Amino acid sequence: MFKKDEMREKYTEVFLLDSYRNNGIFSREYLLNNDFNIIQNLIEQKKVKPESVGDAYLNILQFDIISKIMAYIEDLVIFSESFRTGKLFYEILDKEDVGNVIKRFFESLDSFSTKDFLKIMGYLDLEKENFGTNKDIVNKLIQSNITQIKYIFKIFSDFSITHHSSFRRLKHASTPITFGQSGFPFKKYGDFSSHSIISINEDALQKMKVIPFSEDVIFAYKVIAKELYKILKDIVTNRISKIHRQIEGVMPLIIFKPDDFSNDELRLLKKIIPEYYVKHSKIETSAHMNANINIQEDFKWYADLPEFVKSAKEMSRRKKEFQKIWDSIQ
Repeated sequence: MFKKDEMREKYTEVFLLDSYRNNGIFSREYLLNNDFNIIQNLIEQKKVKPESVGDAYLNILQFDIISKIMAYIEDLVIFSESFRTGKLFYEILDKEDVGNVIKRFFESLDSFSTKDFLKIMGYLDLEKENFGTNKDIVNKLIQSNITQIKYIFKIFSDFSITHHSSFRRLKHASTPITFGQSGFPFKKYGDFSSHSIISINEDALQKMKVIPFSEDVIFAYKVIAKELYKILKDIVTNRISKIHRQIEGVMPLIIFKPDDFSNDELRLLKKIIPEYYVKHSKIETSAHMNANINIQEDFKWYADLPEFVKSAKEMSRRKKEFQKIWDSIQ
């Protein structure tokens, strides 16, 4: 059970996590899927009529997808570090250099202990829970999931390292970039239909990065985005669940690598996972929350909006009048 002085901190965290699970992660998924649908339609259109879609359009959408995946990875690392270290999410986001946090996190992956991953994933510690004869299968599930999560995190790490410099430059609009270059100059890495060139050095002509494009590249982005969504939703849900139940960790709800288990083992897990959650039911906590939400009135731009719109419409009208006069001058 949480101490009384811990209660507000814990349920402030639940407010954040629940909002992210229901709104934040949905927004990221929706916007990414929108990009994927647009780019896939353009790819299909280009197959039928090559001249109808320029490579530059595809590369522009590609960079938007990269930016959204990098933001997804940022979410994952900040939540993971928050859960692992006990720091508040916004303490990391507001007080630390997020780029350095991500870099340190991925560099330290191999040194993370099993207990680190238990904290990140929100899993129970078997040393503190009695499963009787089911202990071995629960341990196998947790260890299998951790092994697979490490593998997936390393894929995210490779993606982040590969795109960090170009994402950082593009995010701040501080670098030359060229879209729509046909083919790919480094054939030993594969057959790509086009590429973009982006400067990543203080001297814009000294160091360039090449980002290739192909249909397989977009497919791989989809796979990574899907895995990010699944893991983020899982760790956030587990964190909420353990706070609601006032326990140190929960039973995994997802089997990340089903191939590790026989059919009999899967049947057993399907039985004992729901039983665990019945045993550790959610504790009623509304009486402890009593949250006073303070809505800030930092609203200047919207408060000035009516005057801005009126002024903009007047400016547009005057520009049209000027253009008519200008066009009439012989």
